[in-house]
Amino acid sequence: QAGNGRVACFTGEADGTYAGAFSQWKEAGDFYATLARWAAGEQSQLPDKMLLTQEVREGVCFVQLHLDPDRAGEKFTQAPRVTVLRNQAGQETRKETLPLKWKTADMMEATLPMEGAETILNTVTIGPNISQSLPPVCLPYSPEFAPDRADRGRTVLGDIGKITGGRDRLNLAEIWTTLPRQLRFVQLSIWLVIAALILFLLEVLQRRTGFFSFGKRKISTGEEMPGTSTHKRREPLAQARQPSATEPADEQKVFQPPKRKRKHRKQQLDEAPPVVAPPMMGDDEGDKPPVIQPSSLDATGNTYDALSMARKRARNREGKGGE
Repeated sequence: QAGNGRVACFTGEADGTYAGAFSQWKEAGDFYATLARWAAGEQSQLPDKMLLTQEVREGVCFVQLHLDPDRAGEKFTQAPRVTVLRNQAGQETRKETLPLKWKTADMMEATLPMEGAETILNTVTIGPNISQSLPPVCLPYSPEFAPDRADRGRTVLGDIGKITGGRDRLNLAEIWTTLPRQLRFVQLSIWLVIAALILFLLEVLQRRTGFFSFGKRKISTGEEMPGTSTHKRREPLAQARQPSATEPADEQKVFQPPKRKRKHRKQQLDEAPPVVAPPMMGDDEGDKPPVIQPSSLDATGNTYDALSMARKRARNREGKGGE
C-alpha cells in the first residue's frame, strides 16, 4: 500500500521463460502470497464495507472515509472524528481532534495541514469501540519544492468559475462587450478651469495683436471708417472707365466737390482786429505801418481777402512810382 508505509518491489519474473531456477523453488508460491499479504496490510475492521485512506498532497494530509454506495443508511449516530498526534523533534507531542465533513454523497474528509519536519499519527473513531489507526506520515520535502501539476491552474479556475458563476473567455475582446453599463461621475472642474485660462490668454492675445481677425475683416457698404469721407473717390482721367450703355445715366456723372461760396463784403465782420501790413518801399509814411481795415476780412475771419487787397495796393504803388 503506497502511502501507508508498506511498499514491496520484486524485480524477478514470477513465471515464464525467464523465470529461471527461482520458479522451480518449491516455496515460491508461499513467498509470493506472503509478500502480497504483507504489502496489503491489515484487513479493515470497519463495518459496512467502509474504507479509510489518507494522502499527503501539497503540504496537506487528507484523511478520507469511503462509504458503500449501495448502503441502506448510515449506521453511526454522530459524525466520525479523527484524533491527530503531532510530534516534532525537540518539542512535546500535541493532540487535537477534528470531525470528518461530507465532501460527496459517499465520502467524508478531514484536512490536516502539516508544517516543517513534523510527523503526524491519525486515528479515526467511527462509533463506540470502532476505531482504526493510520500509518504515520510526514512531508518528504518542503511544499515550495514540490513539482506542480500541469492541470492544476485550469482545475482551480474551473472550480472558481463553478462557484462564482463564471464563464470561459477564450477571446479577450468579448469581455468589453459583455460588461454591464454603469453610471460614472467624472470631475469636470479642473478641465473647466483650464479652458477658462486658455480663453483668457487668447482674449489678451487678440486684444494686443488682433491675430485672429488680421486680413479677414471687411468693411461693409454701410459701415464708415472714422475720419473718411462718404463721397465716392474720383478716378484719374487717364484711367477713368467708360460707362456702359446698360448703366443708368446717374452713374455716368462724375462727382465734383461743391465750391466754397464767398460771402459779400458787406457781410464781413467789422469787429475783426486790424491786420498790420509791412511797410512798402517808396512810401513817404514809412514810419507808420499801414493798417488794413477789418472790412477786408471775410465773415469767418479768413485772411485770404486781406492778402488780395494788400497785393492790389502794392501794384498800385508800383504804377505810381513808374509815372
